[in-house]
This record gives sequence, C-alpha cells and structure tokens, in this order.
Amino acid sequence: MRKARSIRQMTAERARTMPMSLPQGVAESAGDSVVCGSVLGVVTRFSCRTGNGITCSGSSERSIVFRFLRCERYAVTTPEEGRQMRADVRQNRAALVDAAWRLVADKGPGVSMRSVAAEAGVGIATLYRHFPTRDDLITGVVTEMVDRVLAVIGAHADEWGTVQGAERAWHAVSHGIADLGLGDVALGTIAVVPVDGKVWRETAGLRSRLDAAYRQLLQTAASYGLVSEELTVWQYHLGLGARSRPLAARAEKFAPGQSDWLVEVFLRGLRP
Repeated sequence: MRKARSIRQMTAERARTMPMSLPQGVAESAGDSVVCGSVLGVVTRFSCRTGNGITCSGSSERSIVFRFLRCERYAVTTPEEGRQMRADVRQNRAALVDAAWRLVADKGPGVSMRSVAAEAGVGIATLYRHFPTRDDLITGVVTEMVDRVLAVIGAHADEWGTVQGAERAWHAVSHGIADLGLGDVALGTIAVVPVDGKVWRETAGLRSRLDAAYRQLLQTAASYGLVSEELTVWQYHLGLGARSRPLAARAEKFAPGQSDWLVEVFLRGLRP
C-alpha cells in the first residue's frame, strides 16, 4: 500500500513540474489497442512498459500523467474529443449501412465491399473495422431493415384509439413500410443467404421481433375490421414489398402517385 501511494505521489508531482513533451493521440475506436501518453487528458486505454520491462495495461477516466513509464503507444483524449470520436464512429457505420442499402437495391447482391466503402465516402479499412466480413455487412443491413419497419409501426402506435384513428394509422403504417423500398434490399441480402448460415442464425432474434410486431399490427387492424383475421404476416409483408419493386418506382416518372395508388388497391383488397 505504501508503494502504491508513492507511485501516485510521484505521478502527481511530475505532472505538476515536468513540461508536456510527448505528442497526443486519439483512439479511432473502442476496440483499438492504444496506450497512455504523458499529456494531461483522459487516458481512455493504455499499455505501457516500465523501465524494468514490466508491461501494464488498463483504462482510466481520470486525468493522469504516466511520466515514469516508457509508453509504447498511447491514446489520450479530452472528454469532448471522446464524445466526438464516438459520434464519428456511429456516423461512419450508419453511412456504410446506408450505402450498402442503396447499392444492393440498385445493383443486387453482387456489389463489392470496396464499392460500398466508396459510396459511403470512407476508406476500405474503416469498412472492415465495422464489418469484418461480407456476412457482417449483410447482417448490418438486415438489422437496419428491421429497425426501420419497427420505427414506422411505433410512430403510429398511439393513434389506434378510435375507428377513425385506426383507419389513419393503418394507412400511414402501410404506406410508410412500402416507402422503405424493402423489396430489392431483401432480395439482395436476407433472401440470398443460406438458411443454415451465419447471417440467418444471427438475425433470428431480429426476425422474431419483426414477426411479433407484424402480428400485433395485424391483430389490431383486424379488431377494427380493416383486414381479415386470416391475413398472415408474410402475405402482408410480401404484398407491400412487391409494391416497392423497380416497376412501381419507375412508373412514378410517368404516372405520379402510382405507388401510393398501388398501396391503396392492396389495402382495399385486404378488407374482409
């Protein structure tokens, strides 16, 4: 215990008296191997070597200076830099998923990882940090698909209290899901992976969440007489997905409103 206090005292004393001479660094992501520096700031992670060759590593949320250690690598950030770093990581991941979504919908499942990185405006190394394999990227897109559908359903969850509200909510949800353009994205991702493969296994929970949300939606719609109680999740989902295929999208150029009209025709056909 006495030796530990001595080290803390030496650290504090050197922090006050010695000039800041070593460069600062910022970790690019939480999983990077990074170490301490000899500058005041928040030491996020460190891995240093002492004079006698002993290696120590760990993490700290406090402003500490390790001047008595010879640092191999370092990562010292201010709180604001740390927040910005995390925001940048999230933005890069979202940009990659959006790019994959657009390219798969436009070109099919054969798009290259390099094309996705270029479309997202990031380097290929950044893509592989977020998605080490193609399966990981597909899982990311499938996750985004489910999240977007659940967001549409959730956005109108409080509107079902009356017959008129239920009618509006049902049409808003159905149009919102159709507008996501899931058809081509699904055909280039979840529809082409092996049912016993990694993506299928890792998205099992996502599919269960989506199925449960759809079942609740259809049961509520049926209680207001908007659909038959015999309507299945797949009938509803695939019906809306078919509306988002290229023919409907391109028809908008020649017949504005065609896509919405097709959704309305579909919904009228679902009434009991």
